[in-house]
Amino acid sequence: MSSYKVVIVGGYPPPFGGITVHIQRLASILSQYYDVKVIDFYGKSTAADTPRRGIELIRIKGNMLGNLVYAIRELCNGDGIVHLHISAGSNLLRILCFLSARISKKLMLTIHSGSFAARLSGQGALARSFLRWMLQWFDRIIVVNPEQQQMLKSLGVLPSKVVIIPAYLKTAVEQLPSIARRIGEIRSRNQVIVISSGFGLPHYGYHVIIQALSVVWQDKKVALILALYNTYDRIYLDELASSAEKLRHLEYVVLKDSQPEEFNYILGQCDTYIRATTVDGDSVAVREALQHGVNVLCSDCVARPEGTQLFSLARGGSLSKALELTSGSKRQVSPQQDNARKLLNTYASVRGSD
Repeated sequence: MSSYKVVIVGGYPPPFGGITVHIQRLASILSQYYDVKVIDFYGKSTAADTPRRGIELIRIKGNMLGNLVYAIRELCNGDGIVHLHISAGSNLLRILCFLSARISKKLMLTIHSGSFAARLSGQGALARSFLRWMLQWFDRIIVVNPEQQQMLKSLGVLPSKVVIIPAYLKTAVEQLPSIARRIGEIRSRNQVIVISSGFGLPHYGYHVIIQALSVVWQDKKVALILALYNTYDRIYLDELASSAEKLRHLEYVVLKDSQPEEFNYILGQCDTYIRATTVDGDSVAVREALQHGVNVLCSDCVARPEGTQLFSLARGGSLSKALELTSGSKRQVSPQQDNARKLLNTYASVRGSD
């Protein structure tokens, strides 16, 4: 392992899902080549942290101001790379931390959220100018889809600074006997198992899935699994449960905050994965489902990987028709590129750009 330092800033599990799992896998890969530190600005974990081989984890919680000063000191301590991961944006204190880190370190940024482009397009001239000024300090900006790349280009960010690397990092599927038993029980009661995942929020479109299942496969027993994590809209979830309860052919299962290895195993045991989001970045779950050979149906709100079947949220019945077409479809693996090497090459490029 090199003594060259990499400091990753963003969420780290728990909670699981979204950016946190990507950072966990990225840190594990980088630790084979660099001295890795993760600064978790979200600080949501209440569990005792277990040791992570080759990775130092610092959670910024409690005394926010004191910890922020500590974080700035850590970011500015010695040479290396600081890599910020954001969803749709970042607060001012975090931006100031990173600008201070520019004194001694290289800066990288990854933008994960699909709502980034929409939010940026709605900003006024002053806000866009400030963002352009901020982004000029980063040596490399990683985006996860072409829409984000195009938005940065329209903002005036140098194309040479921007690279598209989807967030998917391949991981081994573990055999989990207790989870296998539970999925086996669900399978014994149902002919089809459908799964969706994400935050427990309306823009993930779970109501669209239930609506579609109310008109298709009524002659079959169907299980719908929602693997939810991190954020929950209680009123919305209650409405989903009420709607699902009215469908006699549907078994409705909600899983909350599953471990990544648990979700990955469950995903591989299902027949169809549905991503009904109104906005999106580049869903890791979609690529994992394709890797498993699961039928994958996605809304067309962004570019999707090859192998997915698209449906339109703007056209009523589009998902229902897509589900009917998948009936009886054979599993077909769509191998997904493991982006670890591309990320490592990007780090090497930034490190060598002195």
